[in-house]
Amino acid sequence: SNAEELRIACHGTLAIRWLIPRLNDFVERHPDVRLQLREMAGDAEVEAMPDIDAGLQVRGGAGDPAGQTVICDNWYGPVLTPARWSALGEDPDRLLRETRLHTRTWPQAWANWAKAGRTVLPAAEAEREFDHFSHALQAAAGGLGVAMAPWIFVAEDVIAGQLAAPLGFIKVPGRLALVRPPGRGSEALDRFADWLVEQGRRIARPQFVEAADTVLDAGGVLLAAKDELAKAFYPAFFRDFAGLEAEALELYVYDTHVINGLLQTEDYARATFTMWRPLLDEETIEQRVAGRVARQELLTRKPAPTLGFVLDEAVLRRHVGDGEVMRGQFRRILEVGRMRNVEIQVMRFDRPDNAGLAGPFTLLTVKGRKQMAYLEGQERATLIADTEEVRTIALRYGIIRAQALTPSESMIFVEKLLGEA
Repeated sequence: SNAEELRIACHGTLAIRWLIPRLNDFVERHPDVRLQLREMAGDAEVEAMPDIDAGLQVRGGAGDPAGQTVICDNWYGPVLTPARWSALGEDPDRLLRETRLHTRTWPQAWANWAKAGRTVLPAAEAEREFDHFSHALQAAAGGLGVAMAPWIFVAEDVIAGQLAAPLGFIKVPGRLALVRPPGRGSEALDRFADWLVEQGRRIARPQFVEAADTVLDAGGVLLAAKDELAKAFYPAFFRDFAGLEAEALELYVYDTHVINGLLQTEDYARATFTMWRPLLDEETIEQRVAGRVARQELLTRKPAPTLGFVLDEAVLRRHVGDGEVMRGQFRRILEVGRMRNVEIQVMRFDRPDNAGLAGPFTLLTVKGRKQMAYLEGQERATLIADTEEVRTIALRYGIIRAQALTPSESMIFVEKLLGEA
């Protein structure tokens, strides 16, 4: 009852395709704000609407005019089904002559795209017009022709292969902005504006970067930044080590709390981050999961690194997630354990002598550098390069390996746990 009401006007397709799928994150982070969405026409004057606090709209002009919070640039491109593109012989000229789908809300979309790309549009075989942008996009998805679409509306469909964008996307005039009518403003509106900016600039998943480089015709620019973008998926304390880990020639791990991230399934990783305290929001959890999965490229990298893992039995006995999550995790350990460049061992509870009681650690060697040690706990990390300290930890790891079950015995033990799970 004490929630502050926030009335936001938004074009229907923008709400359906971009805003609403993200809104749960805002609601969970700001439960004291009651958000009301109101549909408006694409050419509506937000400043003249008396019963709203702000409106989401594509606006032209440079800079950040007063009363506007810019969220992202405006990229457009023609989209159609992969099947229809194949039927056109994957010929760009035939695509531009294909049935052209328009919308009354943004009738200038095709013209703006052609002007920005310095493209002369030939006569189309047919023209179809729809009342709403969503109708035109649905018509394209149904194979009725080619629609001109903003990247933010169709990004997920293109990445998933449900739509094809063979000519890429071009930056056109205008940017998506939150527009505030004169005299309107509140602390809740400021928080909503900050959240929108975060959504417009949120970190891209590595596989999204790869696909986006192609469909946006970025010429490898986005791929060049992929490694730096990937680091942003990790907690700040882990980022430096993540870069070294990706280059490792040798990596040896002793784990005592959870299964090592290089061995985790997506479900197990998601369960660990869900248990984190203070609680992480859903967006951060998914970013962390994506980062953890991306790290596992090391397992199959060429040339193959030499990898060794010793897992304390407690790691395998501790349930993270439900039974299905643990069964999937045990199967994953067995799968990785069969790789020729990987050895996985288990340190049993009943071992009378355990050299690993000082805690978990990682030893790694990268090209051109001496072996290093990495320690982590309570969101703190220490990278050790001192030769004597590293030698001591390496000596300890050798004893731990000798005390643990052999790799073949360890796989039998994990199979037994899988049968009991």
